Amino acid sequence: MAFDKATQRARAAELEFQLLAKGIQKPAPAGKPQWPFSPPAVEAGRGPNPQMTQFMNTVNGSPRYSAPAVAAAVSTALKKKEPKMAVNYSAEPFTNHLGQVIQPGQKIICVSQGYNHTTKVGIGEYLGLRRDSRGQVRNVVVTRTIEKYGYQLNGKPAAYKTPGASYAKYSYFGKTSLPSKRIYPTV
Repeated sequence: MAFDKATQRARAAELEFQLLAKGIQKPAPAGKPQWPFSPPAVEAGRGPNPQMTQFMNTVNGSPRYSAPAVAAAVSTALKKKEPKMAVNYSAEPFTNHLGQVIQPGQKIICVSQGYNHTTKVGIGEYLGLRRDSRGQVRNVVVTRTIEKYGYQLNGKPAAYKTPGASYAKYSYFGKTSLPSKRIYPTV
């Protein structure tokens, strides 16, 4: 027995006619769901609801919706993630491993370790320190001048294939945190 689409449609129309003849009401067409937190443009049918996040239920594959408050709370928490080198520090004196006390704003020599255990030495200024939850000094925050070889164009760092960029030694000034805490006062 082969499936015939026209025969099936005729049977469905006949069944519908018989049910209507018995007085059974035809259900109203399903409208758009009225979310209590939908914006008026969505309720008017002028676009998707940007506040709703849809995900698939892994058990039966039906779509589920989460409330916008939860989605907003998660997204703001992700957006406000603190960078690795945080700018929040306390400006207080720091005593290095040699017993030298360094005051905030004092000129220093800072030693750091880079890629493949390279040692970088720079002159900078001590800004403050950051402590962990136990009160131990986690790292020190300094501004320093770093000399580096690389491509630059008009005094700014550039990519390798930038037209007109030249390879040279240049220096830049920036704020950084040093977890090794190897800073020494200048004379």
